[in-house]
Amino acid sequence: MDETLDDFLSLCAQLDSAPDLVLATLIDTWEVRQPLGRRAWLLPDGQRLGTLTLGGCADSVLRRAAQQVRHSARAVRVKVDLGSGEAYEFGLTCSGSVEVHLQLASPAHPLWAKARDERLAGRVLRLVTRYGPDAGVTLLTDAGEREVLGQPLTPAQQARADLPLQGSGGHCAERTPDALYERWLPAIGLVVVGSGPIARPLTQLAHTLGLRVTVTDDRPERLQPQDWPGTQTVLSVSTGQELRLPPLGPRDAVVIHSHDYAHELSVLTRALASPSPYVSLVASRRRGQALLKFMRDTGTDPAQLRRIHTPAGFDLGLESPAGIALSILSELAELMGRGKRGRPIQALDHQ
Repeated sequence: MDETLDDFLSLCAQLDSAPDLVLATLIDTWEVRQPLGRRAWLLPDGQRLGTLTLGGCADSVLRRAAQQVRHSARAVRVKVDLGSGEAYEFGLTCSGSVEVHLQLASPAHPLWAKARDERLAGRVLRLVTRYGPDAGVTLLTDAGEREVLGQPLTPAQQARADLPLQGSGGHCAERTPDALYERWLPAIGLVVVGSGPIARPLTQLAHTLGLRVTVTDDRPERLQPQDWPGTQTVLSVSTGQELRLPPLGPRDAVVIHSHDYAHELSVLTRALASPSPYVSLVASRRRGQALLKFMRDTGTDPAQLRRIHTPAGFDLGLESPAGIALSILSELAELMGRGKRGRPIQALDHQ
């Protein structure tokens, strides 16, 4: 659930009037885990703001390169070694190297606002960062629209941009000698059914992680939009009516926290009819199993019932509403996080 593009686009909205900024884009790495396509704005005072974080090792190199770009008005590519010398030998500094592309740009350019709109609408977008003296960034949408910052794509680059990218997950990136090609799938959606005590920390933490959040309930007085910061959509109905759900796709998760038998059955039935990969029910083990038995006895396919996670979440030993919210998102992250199983990073170092 690494939705760093959303963080960068939010930053663009905050900096849209800032002058003399240099856009830094990570275009290649050697022995560095950081994904290609992370970006930052380099300010004249030396600050670096964005999702490209290389540590203090790279700061001075990027500052000098940014000054060069401002004086010459020409884009450059900079290779940065993240570790060397005695500190590297003792393991006291980073290792590997990266290549960063720097160009003059503005966070107020319409490309960034259009990208934000596409993300909020839950649509796929593609970005192509063109290197060299003809530097530019092109945004391509599935509707055939485009926005161009700097120089447009050549016909060959356009043809390459139309090809599918290799890889899975929400973000794929491929580098060629003259451009970086990226595909961004819509952010993972989280539908929280019910406004109980777990719902608030669940929606707040999900928003922090970059998910598109929807809350639905039949108690309109508890669903005032101003009380749910970070929630993109609030779907309320009158008491006793069937709850509303947004369209559910393969990148949407459902967490049911209504504690209302009729709502639970209705939502579970609709969620299981969708391609949603994560459907969970916040309930005690006894209550959850009773509900599953009722659905099985009334004709629901047992294979479908096995898709329901109840009790919801991982056993993290946390019992507060915020702790339970964290356990649910941990389970969701493992299921939708590119097939990786949750393990301590420390354990990987001993393999």
